[in-house]
Amino acid sequence: MLVKFFEKRDDQWRIADRIRRGIEFRELNLVRPWPGIPRMDVIFLRNVMIYFALGAKRAILSQVRQHLRSDGYLFLGGAETTYGVDEGFERVVLGKVAAYRLKR
Repeated sequence: MLVKFFEKRDDQWRIADRIRRGIEFRELNLVRPWPGIPRMDVIFLRNVMIYFALGAKRAILSQVRQHLRSDGYLFLGGAETTYGVDEGFERVVLGKVAAYRLKR
């Protein structure tokens, strides 16, 4: 997957230009409303939630629920979970990786 979707530049890997054209990068305050953000297939919040208090985690996951497509995936860090924070998600195992999706 690395070679298929990334290009080696010096000693670093970069998303291939053909993929990069379909990606939009934005800065965003996670605990505030996410205006103009469309529904997404994948949301990565790896090693982000551990820095927030419970109330802020709930606010963030509420925003994620509003912006994640019904068949999309949320990726958190290994020490993070939605359990006990927002019961609107279920954990799914994807090969060697776990992710969360909206409960059906």
